[in-house]
Amino acid sequence: MTLSSQTESFGTICVVGAGYVGLTLAVTFADVGLNVVCSEVDRDKVDRLRAGEPTFFEPGLTEKLAKVCATGNLTFSPRIPDDHSIDCYIISVGTPLDPNGNVNMASMEAVTQEIAAHLKEGDTVILRSTVRLGTTREVLMPVLDKVGVAYGISFCPERTVEGSALTELHELPQVVSGNNDFAVKRATALFSLLTPHIVQVSNVETAEMIKLTDNTLRDVMFGFGNEVAEACNAIEVSATEVIEASRLRYKRSASLAKPGPVGGPCLEKDPHIRLEGLRKFNVDLGISVAARRINEEQPAKVMSFLSQLIGRSWMGAPSPRKIAICGLAFKGHPETDDLRGSMVYPMIAALREHFPKAELWGFDHVVDAAGTQSLNLSVAGTIEDAFDECDLVVIANNHKQYRSLNLQALSGHMAPNGLIYDFWANFQAIDLSLRNDVKYLALGSHTRDICFWERNS
Repeated sequence: MTLSSQTESFGTICVVGAGYVGLTLAVTFADVGLNVVCSEVDRDKVDRLRAGEPTFFEPGLTEKLAKVCATGNLTFSPRIPDDHSIDCYIISVGTPLDPNGNVNMASMEAVTQEIAAHLKEGDTVILRSTVRLGTTREVLMPVLDKVGVAYGISFCPERTVEGSALTELHELPQVVSGNNDFAVKRATALFSLLTPHIVQVSNVETAEMIKLTDNTLRDVMFGFGNEVAEACNAIEVSATEVIEASRLRYKRSASLAKPGPVGGPCLEKDPHIRLEGLRKFNVDLGISVAARRINEEQPAKVMSFLSQLIGRSWMGAPSPRKIAICGLAFKGHPETDDLRGSMVYPMIAALREHFPKAELWGFDHVVDAAGTQSLNLSVAGTIEDAFDECDLVVIANNHKQYRSLNLQALSGHMAPNGLIYDFWANFQAIDLSLRNDVKYLALGSHTRDICFWERNS
């Protein structure tokens, strides 16, 4: 069967939610020839998307969006249209945490009610958002069942990484589940248009657990890397050296993660969502809880440490007058401009607490000026602007450009006795020759770097 004949077996696909998950999926389905309408309640976003302007940065998205809009395969609507050709609804709305740390289901519930108003015999509903365990069966199905028509519902989790989504949608295995054989077959046929790797699981709860387990595992791995850094901070060794030497040609340590800030729209909330769904079963998830706590507390702990360090007389630096944070998005590799869940939020709060008189500046290779200003930071247009007259520079994410910085030259732009703090340990203090008595300090080698300064002062 040809691809065109396969796509003809589907009517119109309605993707509900034009955020990162929904838009990349809608564009990808449209690119393989499906007729897709993307429903999004934010009318400003709809207007921008209709004009071919993505609302976030993703490599290749601008070009593909323009292509599928030009062919007419993808259209946008502020609500689910009254279109009888729609036979599949894919829910991809956000599930943020409320102030109490529980998942906010308001958007999910509203969307389910809207789909129910359009549901007809033989339709398929696919849930793609990250949800609390039991959501498919306990929240969506009771609403849809009231319609009184035969339908299929699937949970098919999104698993892409920001910065590589358009590629990974064709490469990653897609987990598929459903409430009946019809739902499983339809979801399998649909996602088989994108990837040959389909993993069918026995029920929707299993698929929900897989999504939450995937991201919690990454959180735990990063948490352990940060615990290694904390241990190495206390003694005169480098966590980077420990980890890299441990992994070298030794398979059993290959997954040992490098330390650094851990956040983003998934890792900051998915472990909490997993815990919430299991709370009623009185399950002890001590490892997950500990890893999340380590990752959440790290930025404020480091800023507190820097405050104490800068206050020492032998540092020779006054209380910082200008502080720059370089790397504002929640990660730098693969590139993204996504500020959701970025660890710069607690960093900024801690810096304002410890250094209330300092000017705070921000620089990012991808985040635009408006994004920087949304953090209440002054905008540094270039990396040189960020370092200029700075007393403290914080390298906060792992963008590849930071690995090749000319710190010797940049330190010449800084105020005398300044400090460069690198959360990603791109360099070793012992290898650097900095100007203006500027010092370099990396996460995971606090004692080692400080001892180096003292011996060479």
